Amino acid sequence: MAENPPSATFRAWQAPPPGHAVGAPMARLVRILAAASAALILTQCGAPHAHHVRHVPLLSRKSAHALLASAHEAWTVLATPARRNDWPAARRAYDSATAKLFDQLACGDDLPAAAARLGTTLAPSGRDSADPSQIPYLYPANSIHPGLIHRKHLSPGIGVPVVGWTPESETPSPRANFLPPRGTPRCLTAVLRFSPGKPPAWVFHEPLRSDHLSIGQTTHPLAADWTTAFDYYWQVSRFKRRSITNVFIPERFLVDTGLFFAQPYDPEKIPVVFVHGFKSSPAAFGRMADHLLTEPWFRQHYQAWFFNYPTGLHWLPTAAEFRDDMQRASRYARAHGGARTLGRMVVVAHSMGGIITRASVSDPRDILYRNIFSTPLEKLPLKPESRAEVRRLLFWKPLPEPRRIVFLAVPHRGSPLADRFFAIWISDLIHLPKRLTVDFVDILINDASQQLFHWSKTNSLPTSINGLSPETPIIRSLQQMPIRSDIRYHSIIGDLGRGNSPHSSDGVVPYWSSHLDKAASERIIPAYHGLIGHPQTIDEVTRILKLHLQSR
Repeated sequence: MAENPPSATFRAWQAPPPGHAVGAPMARLVRILAAASAALILTQCGAPHAHHVRHVPLLSRKSAHALLASAHEAWTVLATPARRNDWPAARRAYDSATAKLFDQLACGDDLPAAAARLGTTLAPSGRDSADPSQIPYLYPANSIHPGLIHRKHLSPGIGVPVVGWTPESETPSPRANFLPPRGTPRCLTAVLRFSPGKPPAWVFHEPLRSDHLSIGQTTHPLAADWTTAFDYYWQVSRFKRRSITNVFIPERFLVDTGLFFAQPYDPEKIPVVFVHGFKSSPAAFGRMADHLLTEPWFRQHYQAWFFNYPTGLHWLPTAAEFRDDMQRASRYARAHGGARTLGRMVVVAHSMGGIITRASVSDPRDILYRNIFSTPLEKLPLKPESRAEVRRLLFWKPLPEPRRIVFLAVPHRGSPLADRFFAIWISDLIHLPKRLTVDFVDILINDASQQLFHWSKTNSLPTSINGLSPETPIIRSLQQMPIRSDIRYHSIIGDLGRGNSPHSSDGVVPYWSSHLDKAASERIIPAYHGLIGHPQTIDEVTRILKLHLQSR
């Protein structure tokens, strides 16, 4: 889908605030860097393209009649308990014939017609299978080259691992039922089922729902590729490539803001919500999610949700969007019978995503308001709609669903880097939307007197960068807001290798900012701030999720 062109590039560079003056050489360097950054950012656009299967591979160009006969013979063996010793050879024969038949099926635009030419049919959806008529693209998983994740996790068994892909409509409209932005990937396994008196039927099983297959009176493991469907999604969505644009021109990504489910909602599974940080995206959790999905215990008990947002915006309005989306998702889950598992939700949040999460499960009372405004809300010269927005942003009820939170390198007390000149300059380059999803900036500029409002020591417009300064009243307010008492939370903190905690840092956030006295556990990882994919981080998140299953 083509993206809307930006309404503007960067705003002209402005002189730094008092106390941050720079000389002519530095000013020239700044202008050069700004031009280079602009060129880089404007190349991070373009429509994602679906993979196409245009030709049947040479090795798959066999007689469909002969392949069907081979698959049928193997299926008969697999359905017979007395022939258990022959199952391994039968599985190999069945999978080989079915893979070649699927290559012929997938090469073309009209799936029902292709199935009919092979002498087969398409089965409708079932409890653990998808309806192929609702999935525009079906690809053999082994035809897709690795992207973010280079090592595939596979499970041997019956069937052909397949990637299903449904592109997002090019007609602008709200995404329904928490579908992923840009398109929906499906992890599938194609099985050609033989029944007496009927043509062979293609069934597209969803191994994330059930990883076993019944054939007659026997049960067999289902073949699965746990990696490629989601790795393909990270490639086509271009989240990682657009992370810089996400910061500087956040308006272009407001349409992608929101919570989405990695797979169709399952009321029997506990949601694990992943919230990324600054200059990042849900793709940052790609390796972690890939590792977890290979684990049977995770697939049986958990499902992955992701919250995506443009990271150039101040985290306070983003936190309001997060709460709104979580409340909508909770209503959706309860309407589909998920009240029990919803109440055991886990949130895994990195960096600024941890600030968003912590604020959303804390009780602001009137702490936040009093630290920002010096005049009572009812006396501020606000329009009714602006007053309602202030209430939405500064007064809220903590989210009731999360029961456990894993904080990854979170600057609970801010980051000193946010006050450095270079960070302030970068903050000034951020092109804030003309109309924010939460129009807080307009409220402050047009309705409330500047004399009543103390945003930051630089008096800049609010962005994600100056919003993480330890000196801002909002960060200071966060320390005074109590986290819900029934939540257990854990800290995973980076250390650049000096091992000198509490004086250590992950290069962005110092230990004193990430540490929480009441954390149920704290793990120091020898890693930089972007520690999400570090093996020790993944191991610790795995440990915590297993621990969560044992608690009630």
